[in-house]
Amino acid sequence: MLARVWLFALVSVAAAAQVVVGVVADSSSGTPVLGATVSVQRPGGPVVGGAITDRSGGFSLRLTEGFYVLHVRSIGYDSLVRPLRVRASDTLRLGTLRLRPSSVQARDVIVEEAAPRIEVKGDTLEYNASQFKTERHADADKLVAKLPGVEIENGQVRAQGQTVQRVLVDGKPFFGQDPMATLRTIPAEIIERVQVFDQMSDQAQFTRFDDGQRIKTINLVTRPDRRNGQFGKLYAGYGENTRYTAGANVNYWGGDQRLSVMGMSNNINQQNFAIEDLLGMFGGGNPFMRMVGSAFRAMGQSMGRNRPGGDGPGFLSTFLVTPSDGITQSHAAALNYSNEFGSWLDLSGSYFLNTSTNNAEQSLDRLLFLGDSATQRNMQRSSAETRNLNHRLNLRADITLDSMNSLLLTPRFTWQSTDRSSTALTQTRAQNDALLNALSTQSKTTGSGFSTNSELLYRHRFPTDGRTLSARLQWNQQTNASDPSTSSLNAYYDGAPRFDTLTTTQPQDGTVRTLSANMLYTEPLAERQQLQLGYTITNTTSQLERSWTQPRNGQEFRADWHTSSSGLEHRPGIRYKLILGSPDTSAATQLMQGLMRSFAPRGMGRMMRQSDVGIWNIEFGTDLQLLNFAVDQSQSLASAAPTTFALTRQFRALLPTLSVTTRPAMTSFFRAWYSTRTNLPSPGQLQEALDNTNPLQLSIGNARLSQEYTHSVWLTYGTFDLSSASSLFVSLNANLTNSRIATATTIAARDTTIALDLANGTQNLILPAGTQLSRPTNLDGYWNATAFVLYSRPVTLFDAVKLNVSGTLALTYQRDPSLVNGQENIAHSTIVTPGLSITSNISENLDFTLSGRTAWNTVLNTIRSQLNQRFATHTILARGTYITSDSSAWLDGWVFSTEFNYVATVGLAEGYNVGVPLLNLAVGKRILDGRGEVRLSVFDVLNRNNSITRNVGSGYVEDVQTTVLRRYALLSVTYFLRAFRGS
Repeated sequence: MLARVWLFALVSVAAAAQVVVGVVADSSSGTPVLGATVSVQRPGGPVVGGAITDRSGGFSLRLTEGFYVLHVRSIGYDSLVRPLRVRASDTLRLGTLRLRPSSVQARDVIVEEAAPRIEVKGDTLEYNASQFKTERHADADKLVAKLPGVEIENGQVRAQGQTVQRVLVDGKPFFGQDPMATLRTIPAEIIERVQVFDQMSDQAQFTRFDDGQRIKTINLVTRPDRRNGQFGKLYAGYGENTRYTAGANVNYWGGDQRLSVMGMSNNINQQNFAIEDLLGMFGGGNPFMRMVGSAFRAMGQSMGRNRPGGDGPGFLSTFLVTPSDGITQSHAAALNYSNEFGSWLDLSGSYFLNTSTNNAEQSLDRLLFLGDSATQRNMQRSSAETRNLNHRLNLRADITLDSMNSLLLTPRFTWQSTDRSSTALTQTRAQNDALLNALSTQSKTTGSGFSTNSELLYRHRFPTDGRTLSARLQWNQQTNASDPSTSSLNAYYDGAPRFDTLTTTQPQDGTVRTLSANMLYTEPLAERQQLQLGYTITNTTSQLERSWTQPRNGQEFRADWHTSSSGLEHRPGIRYKLILGSPDTSAATQLMQGLMRSFAPRGMGRMMRQSDVGIWNIEFGTDLQLLNFAVDQSQSLASAAPTTFALTRQFRALLPTLSVTTRPAMTSFFRAWYSTRTNLPSPGQLQEALDNTNPLQLSIGNARLSQEYTHSVWLTYGTFDLSSASSLFVSLNANLTNSRIATATTIAARDTTIALDLANGTQNLILPAGTQLSRPTNLDGYWNATAFVLYSRPVTLFDAVKLNVSGTLALTYQRDPSLVNGQENIAHSTIVTPGLSITSNISENLDFTLSGRTAWNTVLNTIRSQLNQRFATHTILARGTYITSDSSAWLDGWVFSTEFNYVATVGLAEGYNVGVPLLNLAVGKRILDGRGEVRLSVFDVLNRNNSITRNVGSGYVEDVQTTVLRRYALLSVTYFLRAFRGS
C-alpha cells in the first residue's frame, strides 16, 4: 500500500513538472549506454525521480523547480554524480553525460543503498546479500539464517514456515537434495543474491502449466567475480575427553565447470549433511509404516522445535533426517561436479558417502488413558547403539537435441545399511500405582535398503508459440530388508504373578515399485488462452515377506506372512489456461519495472517480463482417476494349514485443480492454488501380521484399508515497500482428508482377550494388562490449517547501528480423529508461535543476532479430557562475533564469539519442566593475513545441555529425555582457501 501511495504521488507531481532530458554515453568510444539508471534526489533527501536510458542512451524526467542531485549508474562504469537546478522553463537539456569505464572490479561499483534488501519478483522473494552482513569467513548457512522468514534448527532449513528441500547454486543442483551440505560448503562472501521460491517440476516449467508439484527451494546467486577460482577451508581440532573434529571442503570453479570435494570426521555431533534413513532406524519402528507419513501418531511436537505449516511434496524428503540426540561419531566424503558442454549438454552430479555411530540413552514417561478417568503409566529406560552406512548418487543431464527437442535425465539412487543394538527396562503401573508388568528387553537389528527416484523427460516445442509435446518416464522404488531379533524377560503382576521368557526373530523383506509414464500436449487456443491434454498410466506393485520365529517348550514355532498389492491407474486429464486483465502501462509502473530489472541477476529479467502488473493467470482442470487395486495375502502357521486371502478394489475419483496468480503491483504478488490427491495404503499397513517387537506395544495391519482423498488449498501474498525497504509475506494452507488412514488403539486395563476381524476370519488375541494394540483404520473428518505471517524492515539507530528487524506469527490447527478402545476421539490441536528477530548489518567485524519465540501448544479432546494438554516452549537465542581491527599486528584479527540458546518449558510432567541454558564461547586469532585462524572453543560452558521432547498420540501423552553431548573444550586450526582469478 505504501508503495502505491508513493508511486501515485510521484506521477501526480510529475504531471505539472518541468522536463529534463539528456543522453548517457561512453566517455571513451562515445557510444550510447543502454540500461543506465538515472535517479534524482533532493540534497540529503529521498529519491524523487528516475529513468532508464533507451537504446540511444537518452532519458527523460519531470521535476518541479528546485535543487537536486543527479546520479547516473551502469554496471562496468564509474558512477556520475552532479548537482542539478531546475528552473521554470519549458525543457532543461543536460546534453551528453559521459561515463568512464570502471578501473576496478564490478563489486566495487555496487551501490548498496540503491539495491533493495528484499524484492518481490513474480512469486519469488529475493534477498540482497550485501544488506545482510556476516563475518568475513562465514558459510552460507550463517547468511541464510539472518534472512527474514528463514530459520535453521536441528539441521533443518525452513523458509516461510515450510521445510526447504532443495538449495541450488546459480540455478543448478549442488550436492543433490541436501540443503545443509550446500549451505555449509558455499562461503557467504561469494553470494550476491538469495532467492526463495516454490519450484515447479521440470515438466511444468516446460509446459508453463502449474501441476502443483512444487517444493520450497533456495537459489544462491553467486557474484560474477567469484565464479572463477578456488575456495574452501581445511580445519582440524582436538579437545578434552578425546573430542575431535577434522575436515576440508575445496571448490574448483571455472565458469560453467565446477568441482567440489568435501570430507569430514568428528565425534562432536557436527553433521554438515542429512542422512537418508530408508530403514527408519533413527526414528524407530517399521519403515513400511513410515512410507505414508505419521499414520500412527496423532500429533507430535518437540520442545523448542516448532514446525508450523505443511511441507511440500517430495520423494526423498520422507527419509532425510538429521539425528541430533545422543552422541554421534561421523565420517563423510562427497563430490559434486557440474559443467556445460557447448550448447548441447548441461551436466551436474554428486556422490555422497557417510558412516556414523550413534549412542543414545533415553528415559520415557508415558501416560495412557483407558477412558474418561482410568489411566496407566508406562516408564522406560533404554540405551541403543546405531551404526549406519549411507551412499547417495544424484545426476542431472539436460541434453539439447536441436532447437526444438531436448531430453532431461535425472536419476537418483540411495543405498543404506544399518546395525542397531538396544536394551530396555520397562514398567507399567495402574492408576493406584500398582505394578502391572515389568520387562527387560534386548534387541538387535541389521538391515539394508535401496531407493531410487529416476526420471526421463522428453520435450518438443513446435514452431507455434505455446504448442508443446512432452513425455515423462518415472521409476520409483524402495527395497528394505531387516532381521530384528528380540529377547525379553516379561513379568505380569495382574493377579497371580507370571513370568515369561521370549526370544523372537522377525525378518522381513519388502519392495515398493512404481513405474509411471505420461504425455502432455499444450495448444494455444487464442492469444490469451491455452489448453493442455494429458494422459498418465501408473503401475504400483509392492511385496512384503515377513516371518516370525519363537522357541516354545523346546520346539521352534514359526509363522510366515506374504502380502502383495498391485495398482494399475489410468489418469486422463485436461487443463485450461486463461489470461485476463491488461498490463499496467503507467509511467510510474514502467519506471519501477526498469529500476527493478536493472538489479535483477541473470535469468530473472525474463521471468519479470512474463509477470506483468495487472495480469491474472488462471488455470483450472481435472484428472479422472481409474484405479484397479488388488491385495493378496497368505499366512502359514506351524500348527495350522496355510490360509490365503485376495481382495480387489476399484477406485474412481475426479481430481480437480485450480490456480490463480497475479501481481496487484510491481512490488507484490498473489497466488492461490487448489488441488486434490489420493494416497494408497502401504504394504506394512495392509499386512495382517502381528508385530510384537515391543511386547507392550503391539501392532497389526488392516487388509481392508481404502485410499485417502485429500483437498488442499494454498494462498500466498507478498509485498514490499521501496521507500521504507519493508516487506510483508502471508501464507495460508488448509488440507481436508477423507478416509484418512488413522489409528485404532486398544489398551488393556486388565488381562483381555479381543477378537480381531481379519481378512481371513476372526482371530482371538490375548492382551496382558498394560499392553496396547494399534491397527490402522479409515476415518473421515481429518483436516489441518496453517497460517504464516512475516513482516520485516531495516532500522537504523544513532545513524550508525544498522539492524534488520523481522517479526513472524505462525498459527497451526489440526482436527485429528482416532479410535481408542472402540470410541472415537477427536483431538483438536492448536499451536500459536509468535517470533521476533533482530540481526546486525553493521560490518564484517561485528555480527550479532537476537531472536526469541514462544510456542503455545493446546490439545483438546472430545471424550478424553485427561488427554487435554496445555504446554509452552520459550526459546531465546543470542549470537555474536566481534573481530578486532588495529594497525598493530598483535592486536589485529582477534575473534571473540559467543552463542547463548535458552529453552524453557512449562506444562510437562513433573521433573520435565526445566530451563536449558546452552552457552558456547570461543576466542581465536586470525593468522596468515586473515587466511588462517587458531581458535579455542568451549561448548556448553554451564554444563546444562539437555533434550526433552513431548509427544501427544492416540490415547497417550509422553515425555522423552535423551542423553546429549555435554561440556567440552576444543582447540582448532582453520585455513581458508580463497584464490579467485582477477581478484
